[in-house]
Order: sequence, then structure tokens, then C-alpha cells
Amino acid sequence: MKLLRIIIIIAAVFISANLLAAEKLLTIVHTNDLHSHLQGFSPEIDYNPNMVNADSTVGGWSRIATVIKNTKKERKNPVLTLDSGDFSMGSLFHMLAREEAFELRLLKMMGYDAVTLGNHEFDLKPAGLAATLRAAKTKGGMPQIVFASAVFDKKDRTASGIKSKFQAPNLK
Repeated sequence: MKLLRIIIIIAAVFISANLLAAEKLLTIVHTNDLHSHLQGFSPEIDYNPNMVNADSTVGGWSRIATVIKNTKKERKNPVLTLDSGDFSMGSLFHMLAREEAFELRLLKMMGYDAVTLGNHEFDLKPAGLAATLRAAKTKGGMPQIVFASAVFDKKDRTASGIKSKFQAPNLK
């Protein structure tokens, strides 16, 4: 009787584990190296951000936002939106990164689930990145930031400002 009970429990666990492990569909929308190119490349008069191939414009964050929005609307399965870094530096917009954090704020508004920091996010040194993160937090937020390769020099005073930001809840 005891052996039968054990066999039934093992069978129930095995069957339920297989049911929970059923295949699930996931759509991933991924970007990288956006480099603060918020606007597309074309004469401004031709720019139509909501239609593909409606003008000669190439790129632009509003087009990316449209792809993300349409993908989330069209799919019944979960959509994970990620950026793998270098979203800043590359156009004049990055000149206001420390004060306005346009890129991080826009990534949040566009529906990104998580982003990471590329090498260009460190171009403004630790103090500049800390200021950018602080600006994003106080002016509207940012998507979840995941970053695995942060090493802080205990002797470097400038690194202390950025280290405290990496301990904030929105940075993993």
C-alpha cells in the first residue's frame, strides 16, 4: 500500500512537470547600437514615421516604436523587447544625456522590457553615466537595466557615484 502511494505521487509529479514544461511561444524584438539617432536620415519634410517605405527616410526611433507597438498588438504570445547597448552617443542628442536622459526615457516609453549598457554609455565617464541614470530616474524613468560586467575600483572616488546607481532597484 505504501509502495503504491509512492508510485502514485511520483507519477503525479512527473505528469504535472511535463504539463508545465509545455512549449511556449515568445517573440523577441531586439535592437542595438541606436547611438542617439532619434531622428531618421532623410530630409525632414519627407519623414513619415508610421509607414514603412513611404519615404526615403532610414531609421529613427519613432519607426522602431511603431514596430514594437505593432508587434505587441499583432502577437497573442508574450513579446520581450530588449536593447543590447550603445543607445547613446552618436548624434547631438547625446549632448543632453546627463541632464535629460532622452534615450533612456524614450526606451521606457517605447516599451522596452530591459536594456544593457554598451561601451558608449561609459563615454561620459562614471560621473556622466551616474548623472544620466539620475536624470532618467527623476524625469520619467527608464526600462530595467541589466549589466553583468561592472567592476568598481575601490580606490577611484569617481567610481563611487556610479556604484551607488548600480545598487538601485532599476539596475540589475
